[in-house]
Amino acid sequence: MYLSGLTLGGLWGLREGARRPLAVSNSRLRINSILNSVTRRGTFIGNSAGVMDAARGKHDTLGSMSAGAVTGALYKSTAGVKPMIVAATIVSGMAGVWSVVKKSV
Repeated sequence: MYLSGLTLGGLWGLREGARRPLAVSNSRLRINSILNSVTRRGTFIGNSAGVMDAARGKHDTLGSMSAGAVTGALYKSTAGVKPMIVAATIVSGMAGVWSVVKKSV
């Protein structure tokens, strides 16, 4: 669960860092911005998902989806209720799909 969250958060941070405009178009600054975003988002989501899984004491689809919902809602909590619900639904759905695919393999 932690590694899945770390991967998803890293991809999210990569996208966020690449889209961030810089005042100076220096490639070193751009790379630094991307790496900062990756480490900020990746660890946040990975830790959130790992804590939810450990708190329940077992690893199942419901735990993965719950961790995804909490992570998505926390991430968008400053944007308002509607973005929180959307993010929680999307991340929870992705976690559910991941769990089902992982069990079938």
